[in-house]
Amino acid sequence: MLIDYSQLIEYLEILDEASPRVTMREAGLTPLGRKMYILFVSSEDNIAGLDGLREINERLAMDPDIPDVERDAIMEKARVFFLATLSMHSGEVGPSQALPIIAHDFATSTDPEILGWLDDVVYMAIPCHNPDGMDMTVEHYRKYHGTKY
Repeated sequence: MLIDYSQLIEYLEILDEASPRVTMREAGLTPLGRKMYILFVSSEDNIAGLDGLREINERLAMDPDIPDVERDAIMEKARVFFLATLSMHSGEVGPSQALPIIAHDFATSTDPEILGWLDDVVYMAIPCHNPDGMDMTVEHYRKYHGTKY
């Protein structure tokens, strides 16, 4: 079974409310006027300080003249940001369909290795790069699911 875009976002909003390791922010609109989002998953401390971490990374990326001593101090606070843009084309349903499982696993894991990853990395995901196309594909799937087609 496939979930549609509104079901995907509804689940991620529930996860955002339930877990301090998850937050979701609006990122824009689709051509058909639907809201698009970016999901952030990391350690509780990183999510709580997300705006500060963004400022650190922006400074490191945009200021080539940071003195070495200051840059080393900033690097101690910095985190790696990893961006996944999921399901850019409407027929690419797998990535967006898998995101609820991946996000849930990261949000609830007690595995020390995964918790270490979340301390070092901010995982960002565009839940679906093409929500309008995703829904068209899901509607087509639902129409013909269980038929000879």
